[in-house]
Amino acid sequence: MSKLSGMTERVANNFLAIYTAEQYRAFEGQGRAARGWDDALFQVTMLAAFHGGQSKFVKYYNGTFQDWGWEQHPGSFPEGHNNDGKPARQVPATMVDYWQFGPNTQSGIHKTRYDYELMGSVISEYEKTVKHNPNYDKVEQILGGNTQNLIASVSQYFTQNRAKGPETGALAQAMNGFLHDVNVDANDITQWALKNRAKKTPQLRGRAEDDSGKDQGGLDRLMEMP
Repeated sequence: MSKLSGMTERVANNFLAIYTAEQYRAFEGQGRAARGWDDALFQVTMLAAFHGGQSKFVKYYNGTFQDWGWEQHPGSFPEGHNNDGKPARQVPATMVDYWQFGPNTQSGIHKTRYDYELMGSVISEYEKTVKHNPNYDKVEQILGGNTQNLIASVSQYFTQNRAKGPETGALAQAMNGFLHDVNVDANDITQWALKNRAKKTPQLRGRAEDDSGKDQGGLDRLMEMP
């Protein structure tokens, strides 16, 4: 490396840094409930089917179903306190919010695992208990058991190396149908979540939280969306 210079050294350094980081993520995921980078990306990618069907983008942000987040800066997630001491600015929610800066300057998609897994659980609950979606039942049957979050279960079926060759074709077909249904149902799911699952659920976070919520006027405004 010391014999390289200029852009050649930069490219080599970047490649080795990224390659080493991804190797670490892969090893880290093994034996830890597949809480790896590949699992996070897979889940959020599938959630795009839901968000792509929404008339107005609404997602979980720090446990609350809302249409805004804090502008991303080191330290801004989850409470909007930037590390430079300046308050973060509210901005409209987007898919990019699934990647965040934490208060310790660490960043990544793993910072929002609670939020995207909560989003997947709410979508799954609606499709299973309200819509009684047959594609949900097909996927669940292939996975071999009841699941509260079909999106996370499918992701971890693959990222935990549990996939079985003969059944992956049927699973892909059923999951494709399920995600299509989620896309079509996106606005109904959004309205249902705003009415039934909008508030934080501190018990899932394992620590006490203020359950008063933020931007309560915004909740009324969202309830009126078309």
